[in-house]
Amino acid sequence: MESLLAHQECLDEVIGGEGWLEDHYVVALNQVRPAAPVNGGADYPPIDGGMPLDDDGGMGWGRDGGTATGGGYTTPAQPLTGWDSYSIYTTNGLVYPMRSGLAIAGLDLELLRRDLRAASGETMDEYGSPHTSHEDNMWVSQNIWRDIAAAYLGIDYIDHIERYWDLQLHINTRKFGAFTDVYVYGRDSTSLDYYPRGVAAYGLIGALAGLQYDAVAGTVSLAPLRTPLRLPLTMFADWAAGGVPWLIVEGEPGAPTVRIEGTIPEGIEFRLRPRGEPFVGGEVIEVG
Repeated sequence: MESLLAHQECLDEVIGGEGWLEDHYVVALNQVRPAAPVNGGADYPPIDGGMPLDDDGGMGWGRDGGTATGGGYTTPAQPLTGWDSYSIYTTNGLVYPMRSGLAIAGLDLELLRRDLRAASGETMDEYGSPHTSHEDNMWVSQNIWRDIAAAYLGIDYIDHIERYWDLQLHINTRKFGAFTDVYVYGRDSTSLDYYPRGVAAYGLIGALAGLQYDAVAGTVSLAPLRTPLRLPLTMFADWAAGGVPWLIVEGEPGAPTVRIEGTIPEGIEFRLRPRGEPFVGGEVIEVG
């Protein structure tokens, strides 16, 4: 455990110190593309029994200034295009912790908000954001995932869904049917057609309320992004009976009135968190 904590501290220091560039986190800390064999290294001599390694753990034939010294050819080391890109993926791995309220030590939420706003502004196009500001390839599902993370951080990008819907209308009218995930700007081309990943949009429902559910503790925590809301509490659904309770949130988002339509298990405690704060416990509230 001590070694893991030390590793985390090292990562925090490196990413916090070297990963932040003016208004966003960069895509890669390494700004140089290393030398590499052409044709997948096919020009190197045959190897029996595995890759030969030198005393430093490198390839046995060594490298010198981007050129293979023992045989074969390489492309020279060169600047890494896009290392400093704006990317919509910084918060990608935080959606599940934010949905569950699992606190992660060392996160600077304000920098994450700044990064998310800056990256969205630099990448947003007609139908959504490509992966980075250096790319044209856009995935609808990952835009939705970005918007879910934004909601839990208090940033309202929910209306981006209109862009994604316009894309589906465009594709279904002129190209294919059902859901398409990938669109490439400049070529009007698509891939991952008839694809299931559009179900990511269901995450936007709970994100509107900043909804967190801890089944072990029996708590539902809220931090409404906007009001009024009427959202299904599917975790309490009685599917056999066809019944789903609804969460009703009215009034000001910071001091809402909350009530339930339908039946939920006894003993469930409701809490209210400040908007955009996914990792605080919140205050217990009365629910009508």
